[in-house]
Amino acid sequence: MKKRIQLLLISIFILIITACSYPTMNEAIPYKVNQIIHTEKMEEISIVLYDTIAEIEEFTDQTKPVLGVAFLKGDQEDGWDNVGPNGWKHKDNDQLTIYKEHFKDYDKEGNIIADISIIYGEIHNPEIKKIETLAIGETDHYNEAKIIEKDKKRYYLTIGEKSSIKALSANGDILYQEDWVIEE
Repeated sequence: MKKRIQLLLISIFILIITACSYPTMNEAIPYKVNQIIHTEKMEEISIVLYDTIAEIEEFTDQTKPVLGVAFLKGDQEDGWDNVGPNGWKHKDNDQLTIYKEHFKDYDKEGNIIADISIIYGEIHNPEIKKIETLAIGETDHYNEAKIIEKDKKRYYLTIGEKSSIKALSANGDILYQEDWVIEE
């Protein structure tokens, strides 16, 4: 009888844990997803770039899709768990949008097992051909961000902590640049 109760409790516990997973990435994201734009796997985390219409009372004037990012664990076989922040606080201008997110994941003992910073956004100016970012601690070695084209729109994504971003034309002219003060 005692073994049956233990088996029942274990079964309930497993059911509760697996019931938190969603069968698709779209369902794991707490907003209505118009489309998934790009996914990037880093360690056990899937970074999912998507767009959505803000359906929150504070954003009643928002009618265009906004970008969002989700940090998911899992796979199509076992389901997806949303383990990160979900928001779309950003800076917008006529050149591009800039979203910055930072995600940390911990094990049961409180040790950091994932520490991911990303910068992403939509490119508005068709003259922009390249986005470059400067890693924290670097002084002049900019790295190229990934450019993603989807449905006649262009987006960019870069992973790692950055202190500067610049948008370049085809001939290397700086069309936009922003530097951030990094507090230690």
